[in-house]
Parts: sequence; C-alpha cells; structure tokens
Amino acid sequence: MGLNVLRIPARYYRLYLEEKPYGCNERDFHYVEEVLKIPLSEAALVLVDCWSIHYCESWTSRARGIVEDKIVPVVNAARKVGLTIIHAPSSAVAEKYPQSAKYFEAGDEEKGPRYASVDPEWPPKDFVGRKGEYLEFNRTTGPPPETWREIYKKYMMIAEPLTPRPEDYIVRSGSQLHKVLKNLKKLHLFYAGFATNMCLQHRDYGMKAMGERGYNLVLLSDCTTAVETHDTVDQLLTTKVSVQEIEMKYAWSTTSSEFIKACG
Repeated sequence: MGLNVLRIPARYYRLYLEEKPYGCNERDFHYVEEVLKIPLSEAALVLVDCWSIHYCESWTSRARGIVEDKIVPVVNAARKVGLTIIHAPSSAVAEKYPQSAKYFEAGDEEKGPRYASVDPEWPPKDFVGRKGEYLEFNRTTGPPPETWREIYKKYMMIAEPLTPRPEDYIVRSGSQLHKVLKNLKKLHLFYAGFATNMCLQHRDYGMKAMGERGYNLVLLSDCTTAVETHDTVDQLLTTKVSVQEIEMKYAWSTTSSEFIKACG
C-alpha cells in the first residue's frame, strides 16, 4: 500500500505565552512543535530560484553545496512518493523551459517582490524611479545590470542537479503558481530555495505572497541560505534570523532529514 499521508515533525515561533497572552515579555516567546499530518495528494514541493549561476561567488558556493547535499535528496525522496514538484526560478529563467507555458495566460507576468500599489499621480514618477533631480536618493545595492544582464540571459538556468523532468511544473509567477495549485487541488507547500531573506520570502511566488493566499507553508530550514553581510557571513546570522522570521510570520519549519524520513 502506497504512502497517503506525510507525518512530519514541524515547528513555528509563538510571540506570546499561552497562560499569559497579555503582559508577557520577549523572553517568554517560544517554539511550538507538532507532528503535521499532510495528505500527499494535497501537497507540493516548491523550489524557489535554484539558479545555476550568481554574481556573488561565496554565496554561489554555499548555495551549490545546499542544492547538492540537501535539496537533491529531498527532491529524490519526493519523486519516490509521487509528490508534485514545482520549480519557480523567476520568469526570465522559467520561460526557457517548455513546461512553463502550462496554465500561463496573459496577465500572469511575474510581479517580482510584492510591493504596495504605486499611485500614478503621487509621488512623481521620476521620484519613484529615483531619476533626474531625484537621482541622489537612489540606493545601488547590487552590481550594475550591464555587468550581468547578458550573462544571466544566456547562461542562467535551473541548477543542473535539479534539472526539471517532463512531469514537473515550472511557473513564471505567483498567479501561475496559484493556477497550478488550484487545478491540482494542492493546499500544503513545502518550500526550499534561495535566498532566505530575499526571493524565498518576497517574490510573488514566495512564502509571504502564498501565505497571504491562504496556503499552509512548511519551510525546509536547512534547504536555504540568505545573502549575508560582511559582519554576519562567518556565523550565517542573517540566515538564522530570516528562518526565524519565517517561523514567526508565515510558516511551519522542518528539516530535510525529517522530510526524507516522512517520505520513507
């Protein structure tokens, strides 16, 4: 008899004390642990921005190790039990694969990170874009697009160890992901991918947006890493804080080993 239910230990972070919900302090905050019983037919594994290249060499090396050591075994376990696998690698990468045309319609273009709607009248358009007389307020946090745009366009793919199979789904946007999930009647999403403090949370197919749509989310906490800073990279502090933020706001979490065991 095949596996019907994934029984998987998971946790989230609670910001109050049950016996004293008002008047507690931060030292009272704590993890809540449960064994989730997730019907296999209602679940999917979502792989966010598992790219083959990136401009930052140290981050690329760390992410590649996670793909090979953690995410690939998770995907293999998921395939063995017939769990639906969905790749969400950004629209520019997704459209390189024929599977991304399924359920994609006009209006499903990727919205990128979820921002509030911009009023076309105010602030002024040049101010919103930090152009012209407002250029001095622009913040340049990444390398200029001209240094990477053509390289990404030509060479960026889904990381080779995770090359999609014909039966996998590939989505270009959150709207398309929702259509896939609606058609397949999926309610529970296991998330893995990159980066913990950026796309994994804030893409329109990321955890924040899909949580707002009402899906039950479970982060595979060792299947991700953040983009760190010079004073956090040695201890991976940004990754740790980002995982905890997800556990506070959006999702349960578990580990790759617990996931694989549940699939066993």
